[in-house]
Amino acid sequence: MALDTKRPKFITMGLNGLHRVIKDERFYIGLEPEDDSVWLPSQLLRATNGILPSTSSEDTVVNVLRLFLAMACSPACTLNGRLLIEILSRCGECWEMGSRAIKAASLAAASQCLRTFCAFLIEEAEEVKKTAPAGLMTQTQASAVYNEVIPVMQWLCSRLVEPNVNNASPNRKCENPSSLYLTECILTLSSALPRNVHANPHFTSFLWQKFCPTLAAALGSPGRINLDKKFTYK
Repeated sequence: MALDTKRPKFITMGLNGLHRVIKDERFYIGLEPEDDSVWLPSQLLRATNGILPSTSSEDTVVNVLRLFLAMACSPACTLNGRLLIEILSRCGECWEMGSRAIKAASLAAASQCLRTFCAFLIEEAEEVKKTAPAGLMTQTQASAVYNEVIPVMQWLCSRLVEPNVNNASPNRKCENPSSLYLTECILTLSSALPRNVHANPHFTSFLWQKFCPTLAAALGSPGRINLDKKFTYK
């Protein structure tokens, strides 16, 4: 309720309260329920939905982004692909409309969420191998958890090429105001993934058939590479 008042004093008090919730271990119940709408990241997204650079002060927006950064640094933080995309989208909105301080906070929050997401998948893959009967779990089967990375990469690339896809003139490239933010996110995600991710055939297929050509085209490759109007992977 404090965040909905639009009064700076109450908003600050509300955000400080959320920071305390993140730090307090008593608010974590261990395993999250299947419904991700009740997970902490989802609740933070809903609670701060109305706080953007166009409607709030720089300090308030930066404080919200620090909230997502603190959440991602918490050992009890749980993320999935859908929630990660929502957070990246929110940080991207702040990046596009924000000042230099907001841009820095946006990238820091997004990067940490990406690292936390990858660390969670790595831990899950190791847990799958440990709990499986000896000799019955291959590296390829364990790496299936990385399928969840594909929609995130797909979304990042779709946003990166979006201005050029919607451009009526194929020979004229439109500048994407979020291109630096998106490429930094792609770099962070790629760097955070383990080497054994190549054991996942779906990820490898996506990487070479869609990700690399689209990224090359978006960064200014020769004109013979065409951008798909719909960036999808099956």
